[in-house]
Amino acid sequence: MSGYQRAPRKAYVAGKLQEVEDVGPLLQPVARSADGSQRLAQRTAPLDAPIAAMPHRDFREKLNAAFQAAGIHRDFGTHVFHRGGATTAVNSGADRALVQKLGRWASPATFEKHYVKDGVSAHKKLTAHILGPPK
Repeated sequence: MSGYQRAPRKAYVAGKLQEVEDVGPLLQPVARSADGSQRLAQRTAPLDAPIAAMPHRDFREKLNAAFQAAGIHRDFGTHVFHRGGATTAVNSGADRALVQKLGRWASPATFEKHYVKDGVSAHKKLTAHILGPPK
């Protein structure tokens, strides 16, 4: 990832110069530059407050506890976020090739067929294009 630094460095956090470490490329929002290009937003955390890794099992337990508390009584795996995240990103205007790259799908065919479900607005745009302008 462009700009990702594993080594600690000095940076201003809340107006105070501190040693920080980049927390990595996962779960980072995509930011648009002035020229319209997309890039991952940089995230840092003070070294005295690192973001600890959570084992997959623990994350899944917490996720399903949250669903239970919300009245959803079904066991969800974490893979649901892979598909849902890709679909949300693409339907929100993110570049498909960038989403495919960040999601680590090697095949565009697999990405399109199994992971991205176009929203209603995409279907409306296609229909409007086929029908042409109103008469």
